[in-house]
Amino acid sequence: MKKAFCVFACVTILFCLAGCTGKTPPTPQFDFTSEISVSLGEDTNFLKGNLVSSSQGTLSLEITTPDEIRGLTYKWRKNLNVSLQDISVEVDKGYFPKTSVPSALYNVLFHVQRSGEFQDFDGDIATFTGRSESGDYTLKTDSKGKICEISLEEINMKIKFEYKQK
Repeated sequence: MKKAFCVFACVTILFCLAGCTGKTPPTPQFDFTSEISVSLGEDTNFLKGNLVSSSQGTLSLEITTPDEIRGLTYKWRKNLNVSLQDISVEVDKGYFPKTSVPSALYNVLFHVQRSGEFQDFDGDIATFTGRSESGDYTLKTDSKGKICEISLEEINMKIKFEYKQK
């Protein structure tokens, strides 16, 4: 009886220790509102904007900087709609440059949602990689799944996300 109890205790302790060493990577969150800042090449302040994303495939990006295009808004539902003040036009996504900031955001976010590959999780940052229509990407989330950064090395673009406290 003592032998069986000792074996049970050892197995239980080993099981607990093995279970405590690995952390489960978070699932990226796709329902969010965030401020973004975009670096393109050496231009670290290329563009800033407000981004609203949903897991149903809708995305809205309103440009806040630079001032020359402040208020320019891109909205994806089934189609891409581009608007500025009272002017609005529907654009065929096929004709819109895949390396543009709005296209890169859309292509990466929804590629990760469908088939992004998990690469690494160190307890604080989870890394996902893949190839979207805009190129190879790396997407990083915090430990809760909030997207922190998207990098597209081929087009030298980095997008950082900042969330407002509620």
